[in-house]
Amino acid sequence: MRLNAKWLLPAVAALAACSLLAGPSRVREGALYRSGEPQYDAYFKDVHEVQLVAANWADEKKASRKPLVDALELTQDAADSTIAQLLHEKVEAAQSSLGTAKLEIVGDDAHFVTGTGSRGSIDALATALETTAKSELARAHKLKDLPSRIDALLKTGHELEPHAKEDFAKVGGQKPYEVKAELGASFDVLGSIEANAKREVRGAEAFVADLQRAVAIGAAPPAVDAGAPPSAKPPPPKPPPVNTGAPPKPPSPKPPPVAVTPPPPKPPADNPPPPPKPPPAPKPTSTGEVFNP
Repeated sequence: MRLNAKWLLPAVAALAACSLLAGPSRVREGALYRSGEPQYDAYFKDVHEVQLVAANWADEKKASRKPLVDALELTQDAADSTIAQLLHEKVEAAQSSLGTAKLEIVGDDAHFVTGTGSRGSIDALATALETTAKSELARAHKLKDLPSRIDALLKTGHELEPHAKEDFAKVGGQKPYEVKAELGASFDVLGSIEANAKREVRGAEAFVADLQRAVAIGAAPPAVDAGAPPSAKPPPPKPPPVNTGAPPKPPSPKPPPVAVTPPPPKPPADNPPPPPKPPPAPKPTSTGEVFNP
């Protein structure tokens, strides 16, 4: 059986295009893809730079936590909960020299403040805490700028995609399909990086909040009546009575109760109104007959 070449060649091209779309991708592998066209290559270069930024997140996270982890003598892979718990124990043990303690956050800055103004034996730990908190806040701030950059890149890529076939038609072969496949891969990669960036921001901010709770000691808020609104202040206590040395005065006698006499009933009226007259009986209806006795 002979196959018609007229139908065979388009089928082979379609299968090759499918294999390119489903096969390996330079962009998915994290490598720089070059198409040969300047405007496409500029786009893929920007995508690759974002990939390099995301690849450094794990190292940047370890670096920001390193001062505090080292001060607590923990391993670099210590969990955030472990760091916060040990930090709390260290600060609580030094409460006698600190009085109160808290980690104040203003913008991307952090300060460990104590009630006595002294850091005592945990001065090095407090400095490491401030350094780590500042680094994490700065890291979160930088990550927040990434989604807008990614959105701009995605817009550029989606504008290039419809023209890829005609722009690379002169090259021929599978080049148009290859470029479209790499564009599709870049959309997936950028979307994943954007989602991960938002998760990293939440993680960094939550870690700093955990550090604040861990070092907050000796400053418990006053008890508030559950029935009163949160902003209501309790009334000031009444001052105790002053002892003048004189015997206390007896209480004044209460006046006897006054009897209240009810008003007399009203007398009946002298001339009551006559009862109403009954209505007259109705006259018989005439039948038209004459009656003779």
